[in-house]
Amino acid sequence: PSEISLAKAAELSAAAPTTLPRTHWTVTADSEETARSGYTAAAAIDGNTASFWHTRWSGTPAPLPHTLTIDMHDTLTVAGLRYLPRPAASGRNGNIGKYQVHVSTDGATWGNPVAAGQFADDSAEKTVSFPSRSARYVRLTALTEAGGRGPWTNAAEINLLGYTDPVLPRAGWTVTADSQATGYPAAAAID
Repeated sequence: PSEISLAKAAELSAAAPTTLPRTHWTVTADSEETARSGYTAAAAIDGNTASFWHTRWSGTPAPLPHTLTIDMHDTLTVAGLRYLPRPAASGRNGNIGKYQVHVSTDGATWGNPVAAGQFADDSAEKTVSFPSRSARYVRLTALTEAGGRGPWTNAAEINLLGYTDPVLPRAGWTVTADSQATGYPAAAAID
């Protein structure tokens, strides 16, 4: 086969991240509504899009920012996050506006965010992609409420995207080849 066909084959074989299985996951949050049942952090990973985590609104609401931290209880390669806000029929209070995503292998050292941005104030599922990282913990931080309605945060479902087969993060990798065609550098094999 020619170098061109080999380069195209390498490009096609790069598997897209898939939804990681939630087996044994646990989740914690900085705030939960506990005066009414059903709004704990666990609702964000229960597989039920009708239930949702909501920060405290009874009494004095907890101030932003809010964090939701998933412990996968296994180190996997993580490359994205999906956020589904509360169901449209239940309102939009607490939809996440500005956000950050952090990952950690030990739950103590978080480093810089792997992703940051702003979600639209609607009920559609949002996907955040980032360069793959080995992690056990993933933290979603809500910096603002999308509609400016108050200091709340919600999540009906959080899913993580990645790889269950070991895939090493490629940050800092370099590659050389004994031959390469113009327009098809060896670096394309690991990009």
